[in-house]
Amino acid sequence: MAALARAGKLAEMRQLWLAHPLTAGRPEVRAAMAAMLLGYDGRDLVSPGRPLTVTPDDVKRITVRATALAGEDDTPWRRAVVAALGQAGLATGLIRGGGHLAPLDAAAETNQAIIAALA
Repeated sequence: MAALARAGKLAEMRQLWLAHPLTAGRPEVRAAMAAMLLGYDGRDLVSPGRPLTVTPDDVKRITVRATALAGEDDTPWRRAVVAALGQAGLATGLIRGGGHLAPLDAAAETNQAIIAALA
């Protein structure tokens, strides 16, 4: 995707993204993703910024209630980030049936997890 964005082939990049298993969910999810991608210019792929470095000590300094959520079918990296945030003291949860776009492909479960986190 980055190579396509750097080459200015945004239409091809968008098609590749829509065909990826993480975004190839139900038809309404695909439609929402296609609409979001229309406004995506790929600038983060063309010249990515510096990686964000957050330590467990940084997380421990959070003084408000916070919950880290990811879809249970999201990428291993995102699930690992949620687990690491949990080890640093945040509440965590995995959205049952949720993938990379959990609020779209598991809306009811995502809403339940957010409501539970706010209770």
